[in-house]
Amino acid sequence: MRRLKSLTRVPGTLLSTGETREHNGSRLVMMMQFAPGIYRHGVRQLRSGWADGPAYITQCPIQRATVYGAFIIYPRIRLYPFSAPVEAEIPIVFGEWWNGEIEDIENDMKLYGSGPKTSDAYTINGLPGPSYPCSNKDTFIQTIEIGKTYLLRIINAALNDELFFAVANHTLTVVEIDAVYTKPFTTKAIMITPGQTTNVLITANQIPDSTGTFVMAARPYLTSVFPFDNSTTIDFLKYKIPNTKITKTPVKSFTLPSNLPQMEDTQFATKFTEKLKSLGSPEYPLQCA
Repeated sequence: MRRLKSLTRVPGTLLSTGETREHNGSRLVMMMQFAPGIYRHGVRQLRSGWADGPAYITQCPIQRATVYGAFIIYPRIRLYPFSAPVEAEIPIVFGEWWNGEIEDIENDMKLYGSGPKTSDAYTINGLPGPSYPCSNKDTFIQTIEIGKTYLLRIINAALNDELFFAVANHTLTVVEIDAVYTKPFTTKAIMITPGQTTNVLITANQIPDSTGTFVMAARPYLTSVFPFDNSTTIDFLKYKIPNTKITKTPVKSFTLPSNLPQMEDTQFATKFTEKLKSLGSPEYPLQCA
């Protein structure tokens, strides 16, 4: 068995209550010296959502792990506070990749008292995409049906970086942040912080080219003078159009979405966070305790 160099290398899958899914018919078992854990950042952790919190309370170790992906906890009655019919829910997990052992990176941090070594790539659902060397085959492509609306469950599992995310020619409707419903608002892109989750609605309502694809991309938001990975990870949204012959997805040639903010776009990041408001409806009242 090949030893994984990064926990975010394996294509993400969805693990719901009471079921286990295998990737491509094969079970992946990760043999790890140190146990991974679940961190409940921001979930009813008022005024300290950025902090890890106490061990075994908001940080819970997992002794054995056989899957990488999203753990989604649904309400007992799955009634969403928005009227748009959702065709499917799609997890989008951002991660980072190092060309080395993550234990060595951690040991260097402890030895020199510095931040972590800059990662070699960002990933989307475990895949870096075509903007990195020799990674054209490691590209996530999500197929959707034209005219349908989908719920993207976006998770920033990168180490320390805030990330911008956008889909070419599409707008996103933000409906939930960190397990709290928001007043829905549309945006050309999102900014998501480390450990944060953001749920958005996206509708396949654009006119595609002959490939039927649109670029999805994520890049860091520059907020400090310290070294960081200034690259961009890319994947594709592919329209499934009935009775239409679609040419091959242009993995090798692509254009970044014009609606993807630049790394230094503090104005967009500020305006985006200012739009975040609790839903606060009679059915979903504010919870202050």
